[in-house]
Order: sequence, then C-alpha cells, then structure tokens
Amino acid sequence: MSFQITYKKLLNINFYHHYFLDDGATAFDDNTTLKEEQLLKYDFGSFLNIVPSAQTAQKLRGQKIIVRKQNSGITLFISAEETLPNSGDFQPYIPLSQDESLLFLVYITDSFFENYSTV
Repeated sequence: MSFQITYKKLLNINFYHHYFLDDGATAFDDNTTLKEEQLLKYDFGSFLNIVPSAQTAQKLRGQKIIVRKQNSGITLFISAEETLPNSGDFQPYIPLSQDESLLFLVYITDSFFENYSTV
C-alpha cells in the first residue's frame, strides 16, 4: 500500500534589490531581456535571511505548508488534495482561514547593506 502527498504552490514572494539587479542607470525591470539575464545570477540570500517567526512556523506545520528558498525569494507550498479525480482542481488539505496572517523575520546578513540601500 502506498500513498502520495501533493503540494501545490500557495504563494511566491520575491526580494528584488536594484543595487544587484540594475545595469548602471538602466533599471532591470525596464527591459525584459535584462531582467531575465540579471535574475539568472541573482541570489537574495547573499544579503538577506528570511525565516518564519516561532508562531508562524507552528502555523505552517499545522497547515502542512512548507517554505522553500529560491534565488529571488521564497515560495510557500501547501498540502492539497484533488477535488475530483483527474480534475486538476486542488484545494488545501487543511482549509486556510481568509484572515490568516504569517510573520516572516528579515535578517540582514551583509554588514555593508546600509551603504547601498535606503533603509
């Protein structure tokens, strides 16, 4: 006997910093080609660390939500079940409240961050 747990993307949060992404005076998001090139070599983890608060971590475990770090941000995946077999429609295995809030802590890991950022 086997079983399968399915996770679906709940949300994605990107942490873009123009200092690392712009090409001189050209903003990275003004040009699609430049944006794609810059995002290939971008990693926000080189200057920030994002972690859920203790209360949020407990909520995430209870809701069967996992957090994965990507180069441009974090993605939350939730355990989901298909509403009808082979329908392609999914709903969270444990329903989410409409007014649910999650708190993530942002830690600056680069000691020179304030030199190239407006804080």
